[in-house]
Amino acid sequence: MSEKKILTTDWDDTLFEDPSYKSASGALWIPAGFDAEPVKRVHDFIKQKAKEGFEIHVVTARKEEHVSECWNLIKLYDLPIKSIVAVGGMNKVPALLSLQTSLHIDDNVQVCVLARQAGIRVLLVDWGQADTNSTAKLFKKI
Repeated sequence: MSEKKILTTDWDDTLFEDPSYKSASGALWIPAGFDAEPVKRVHDFIKQKAKEGFEIHVVTARKEEHVSECWNLIKLYDLPIKSIVAVGGMNKVPALLSLQTSLHIDDNVQVCVLARQAGIRVLLVDWGQADTNSTAKLFKKI
């Protein structure tokens, strides 16, 4: 029996870029009513991985009440996502381990560090974090 291939991805500034930075509202995530901008390189990557037989899940720091907004964008962009786990700002690693993630994509360096410590391969969404956090240099970038 072949091992199940599971890819997980963060939501904000990973699948979709937060346009609020441009509007200077400084929100932590994409607020309702804003036009989320797809991060094309991540969309292309997960679509390719889905073709390779990976099951794709979102693990987001958002709260459960934000999940329906996420599903709307998933449908709009026809993303091959099976589920959304909202951890409400808590550590994502227990959810990643529960899903048996073999690869996680995230823009948060700390999440990448914790996932790697748990034995999970990671890809860091590169927004120039290495300029302010030398630990970012440890990770493969997308």
